[in-house]
Amino acid sequence: MKSSVLAVMKKEGYISNFSSLTEDKKSFTKVELKYDSENQSAIKGVTRVSTPGLRAYSKKGEIPMYMGGLAIAVISTSKGVMTGKEAYKNGLGGEIICYMW
Repeated sequence: MKSSVLAVMKKEGYISNFSSLTEDKKSFTKVELKYDSENQSAIKGVTRVSTPGLRAYSKKGEIPMYMGGLAIAVISTSKGVMTGKEAYKNGLGGEIICYMW
């Protein structure tokens, strides 16, 4: 799940790169953050939607927009983790993981 969310973040331009490392039987994920010319982070905010105690699902065609469409929704569908726009385009619904802007 972590790799899938990071792949969406990389595709949308929020991070530069990520890689999985294993040292002494412990696994780590190294994430290279992306910055603009003014040394500001590309990620301005993240809001978690689904929690283990309360899952949030959306039907196809009813994927909510956050911040007037400026934020992206990360959704776990039957075809994998993707953005809300991709899920809407493919006619898929699923669990809303988080919003990013």
